[in-house]
Amino acid sequence: MTDKLSGGLWNVKFHKVTVQADKTNHKRPSLPMEEKEHLVTYTKVNGHEAWMLWDSGSTATGVTPAFAHVTNLRVFLLTNPHIIQLGTIGSRAQISHGAEVCMETPGVSTNMYVDVANFDCYNIIIRTLFMRKHGVKLDFLKNQIVVTDVAMPAIRVMVPDTDDCIRRYWAVDKKQD
Repeated sequence: MTDKLSGGLWNVKFHKVTVQADKTNHKRPSLPMEEKEHLVTYTKVNGHEAWMLWDSGSTATGVTPAFAHVTNLRVFLLTNPHIIQLGTIGSRAQISHGAEVCMETPGVSTNMYVDVANFDCYNIIIRTLFMRKHGVKLDFLKNQIVVTDVAMPAIRVMVPDTDDCIRRYWAVDKKQD
């Protein structure tokens, strides 16, 4: 609901708060390519190459169902499904499956639990806790990721499309042995 205020401003309600909004519409500024950049790496998950995002704002580590399918990853149903809250109010998903994996990257090889969730754009997302535990440093100046004092080059990915999303398509048809 909007109510007109004096001076050409409107009161606009967002969920539980009201903000003042200008009466005229504006276009969202376009970002230059260098500002749409992600640092990602390839890593090994159960011996398979995975396209990985080091997400310093994430509270979840997980793999996608498509990655689990293609790599024949054994998943299990969680007796305590949980909600993963994304960066906006109301943007969330339920995590009902998990898996135990072996992740290998320069500097660390470890067995770990991962959620199985419909993450977009990446095969695996690594959370903050993992980064703290293994002393991960995201070095945007040198375009590298340092894990347990071992540096690895990051892949600088420029995102040309409007949804700021990188897609590395995986075939969902498994090879027949």
